[in-house]
Amino acid sequence: MSHPDFRVDGKIFATLGYPDSDHAVVMRSADQQEGFLAEMPRAFSAVKGA
Repeated sequence: MSHPDFRVDGKIFATLGYPDSDHAVVMRSADQQEGFLAEMPRAFSAVKGA
């Protein structure tokens, strides 16, 4: 894949430019997602992970 990602101990925790150049992905727990969504619902959306 051609988009940059950020890793700690070989695990990705954030990706830029995915799924397109206007977006990024930040991996958070369900509880953390809930907090982000409550504070800034227009900036964040939750998706189910694998």
